[in-house]
Amino acid sequence: EIARQLTLVEYSLFRRIQPRELMNQCWTKSHKYDSAPNIMRMIDRFNVVSRYVATSIVTEPDVARRKKIMAKWIEIAQLCRTPLNNLNGVHEILGGLSSAAVHRLKRTKELMSKRVVQLHEELDELMSPRNGMYRLRQHLQQVDPPCIPYIGLYFTDLVFLDD
Repeated sequence: EIARQLTLVEYSLFRRIQPRELMNQCWTKSHKYDSAPNIMRMIDRFNVVSRYVATSIVTEPDVARRKKIMAKWIEIAQLCRTPLNNLNGVHEILGGLSSAAVHRLKRTKELMSKRVVQLHEELDELMSPRNGMYRLRQHLQQVDPPCIPYIGLYFTDLVFLDD
């Protein structure tokens, strides 16, 4: 249910983005909240969810419960990927899981099942920035709509085109 709710919120934000907000890298300018309000809402939401994922893990003092929370977020990310096609949600969750505070939790990661570790690695590979996000681009070509893409991919492309 968490993955579905994340997707519903993401969709309501994503569908409001207007083409003019993507012009001239409006989301990078000082007046970004005026010229690209919907993009900024999407970016702000991305940051809030990523921080929430990290906080929900690192504030748990019990290592066994922390492992369960981390595993649950990985499973939620997988549900965002398939069947919900919410790739922005996948990246939000992975952002939280790759935060410095979570990354240092070696003992917690050692307790993770092989299945969950493998799932996390697959999601990381899908969202990897290597080769211009080749794996993500490949996935997007094969996905059945509707889909909420990772919008950072398009920001990178637009910046490249403008420069």
